Amino acid sequence: MIMEVSASIASDVEPHVRWSVGYAPEVDVDGERFILAHLHAVGEDGVVEVEIGASQIGGDLGELDDPEIQRFESSLANSDALDVLYGLARITAAGLAGTIESDIPLPLNQPVAEITPLVRSTETTESEAP
Repeated sequence: MIMEVSASIASDVEPHVRWSVGYAPEVDVDGERFILAHLHAVGEDGVVEVEIGASQIGGDLGELDDPEIQRFESSLANSDALDVLYGLARITAAGLAGTIESDIPLPLNQPVAEITPLVRSTETTESEAP
């Protein structure tokens, strides 16, 4: 599911693409693991960003302990699921770039993803503080 998109006109920026993926170390109440992917692409005259959420379902899902994290991240990095998420993000980003008339280079194949666990926010606002 596409969670958020943005496009903006920019100048004097170095073109680059960053593909990052975060995952919940624990499963939710339905036994699914949340995954959030973010594509950030910059061209000479524009910037596009796409966030996509997905759920990992099935298999032996549970909270990931330290020894399992590396194995999970490696498995995720080499999965077809991540290729599909990147493809969706890339198509969406290309459409966004068109809305600002920018020619942002988007690789056909997914770049190496930066994969990290998501961290649950523990911040409270002043009105929530005791």
